[in-house]
Amino acid sequence: MFSLGQIGKTAGILLGTAAGIAGVGALAALRRPVPRTSGTLPLPGLRAPVQVLRDRWGVPHIYARNSADLFAAQGYCHAQDRLWQMEFQRRIAYGELAELFGAVALDSDRFVRVLGLGRVARREVELLSEEARQAVEAYVHGINTYIRQHSGNLPVEFTVLRVRPRPWEPADVLAWPKFIALSLSQNWKLELLRARIVAAVGPERAAALEPSYRDQPLIIPAGARYDTDMGESALRRAAAAERFINDGAGQGSNAWAVSGARSATGFPLLANDPHLPIQIPSVWYENHLSGGEYHVTGASMPGVPGILIGHNEHIAWGITNGMVDVQDLYQERFDPNDPAGLRYEYRGGWEQAELVREEIVVRGQREVVIEEVRITRHGPVITPLVPDAERDGETEDLPLALRWTSLDAASPLESFLRVNRAHDWESFREALDDLNLPPLNFTYADVDGHIGYTLAGRVPV
Repeated sequence: MFSLGQIGKTAGILLGTAAGIAGVGALAALRRPVPRTSGTLPLPGLRAPVQVLRDRWGVPHIYARNSADLFAAQGYCHAQDRLWQMEFQRRIAYGELAELFGAVALDSDRFVRVLGLGRVARREVELLSEEARQAVEAYVHGINTYIRQHSGNLPVEFTVLRVRPRPWEPADVLAWPKFIALSLSQNWKLELLRARIVAAVGPERAAALEPSYRDQPLIIPAGARYDTDMGESALRRAAAAERFINDGAGQGSNAWAVSGARSATGFPLLANDPHLPIQIPSVWYENHLSGGEYHVTGASMPGVPGILIGHNEHIAWGITNGMVDVQDLYQERFDPNDPAGLRYEYRGGWEQAELVREEIVVRGQREVVIEEVRITRHGPVITPLVPDAERDGETEDLPLALRWTSLDAASPLESFLRVNRAHDWESFREALDDLNLPPLNFTYADVDGHIGYTLAGRVPV
């Protein structure tokens, strides 16, 4: 799991230092961006008036006559309350933290750029359904309207860092869910650990350390094999990539549902406690949306339209991580005689890898950092992130490519928008049929007293 907490801690320290230097000016700026929650505010482009009522906890209840206006207002409210958080998340997903914080954030930027979360998000924009595209464009319009109207009244973090948010684009909305998917994908580290064990004791003894499911044998595609001849130096270098992966200690979500047949009211009970890392502000944003086909309330994420966990007038749902193996590492064999270093072996033949040049702006440095990424049919080659082993007198190369389902261009937003409108078990299941996320446990309940469970998501084959 990627250490988002470590990035946040570093940024928090830097922001605190900058705020101290800014002194009294920053203190005065702290009071500037308090959102206006009463009266009439202009939001050009609305088809009809929208009403936003905030309850005593500050939760916005948005009432619109159509879904486009609804999502525009949600984007506006998210920006009102969480604009800096949204900017920070956007930069994490695109690998642009070094532009704000300097070289201290360069390693995390390189990691995200090699994976290509931003590249995938941009491809996904072209594949959105018309319904999802309209929701995203309306949501982005709401964010950008707020930014334009408050260009001189931005959150204090923008003032301290002397930066202004660029206008939001649809790809920005799709990029953050990719990083959330990364935080839910935990088995890359186990792949490396398993390879080390096999190299040390052999495949038979290594198998004894893992549970055997004889009634559900492992399916291995034809032509594939478990490569144990990787070398100790190569494994050590690959293991160095673990510094990008959080241990995930102490995490474990829970959810449960009780049938209406067992409750006093005849209605089911559903509870959900997803254990995402604790942060301030929270990763969640409570929200109520009512307009068009949407009548849903629950937990949204700043930077993303709709509701991720919640209920509408017919159904309720909760989510926990399915903890499924969704990451595979492939040892690629590149042709040493290829001057470009892009030709690699595949099933007895040669294929050409794609080369992508990523330019990373680093605050305090005149020159941009160039990261060249080789992408094979399996995915990006991640080992350039690992320090060279020349200090050990060895120059062994280990091109490991990452196959991860969330690098496929298909936005999970499509599924969640359909879940928001689902009215029974069948429509709920259909909404999740093509969910492109690491498999998640979905707990379900509806007004007819039914409860249910399904595992939805994608695994690599």
